[in-house]
Amino acid sequence: MPTVQFTLAGHAYSIVCEPGEERRINELAHTVNKRINALSRQLPGAGEQLSLALTALMMADELQHIQQSPANQSAPPAPLSATTAPVIQGFSEEEVEQKVKKALTEAAAEAEQKLREALTGAEEEAEKKIKEAVTGITQEVEQKMQEAVAEALEQTASRIESLAKALETQ
Repeated sequence: MPTVQFTLAGHAYSIVCEPGEERRINELAHTVNKRINALSRQLPGAGEQLSLALTALMMADELQHIQQSPANQSAPPAPLSATTAPVIQGFSEEEVEQKVKKALTEAAAEAEQKLREALTGAEEEAEKKIKEAVTGITQEVEQKMQEAVAEALEQTASRIESLAKALETQ
C-alpha cells in the first residue's frame, strides 16, 4: 500500500492508503489547511489546538448539513477506503484517537476559559459604562435642580419685594 505524506498546520503526517487515493488525500489536506489558515486569521489569539478543533467542528457541521439536505441530489465523493489506516508519526490508530480526544478536550477547555475571560471583561466594561452613565445623569439632574431652585428663589424674592412695596404704600 502506498504511503502519503502531507502537512497540516505545520505538522508533517504520513498515512497508508489504497492505491490511487494519494492525490485525493493531498487535496483534502490542502482544503483543511486553507480552512485552518482562514480560521486563524479570523481568531488571531486562538491557539493551534483551538484552531484545529474549531476547524474540525465547522467542517463536520458543514458535512452534516450537506448530508441532511433534501435538496442535495448529487452523491458526495466516495469516502476514503475503510482499509486506509492512519500511521501518524508512528502512533497506532488507538493512540491517535486518544491524542485527538485529548486535544479536543484541551481545546474545549481553552475555548471555555477564553469565553469566560471575554464575558468577565465585557461585564466589567458594561459596569464601568453604567457607572459613567449614572454619574452623568446624576450631575445633569443636580444641575437642573440647582437651576430650578435658583429660579424659585428669584421668583420668591421678586414676590417678597412686591409685597414689601405694597405694604409701604398702605
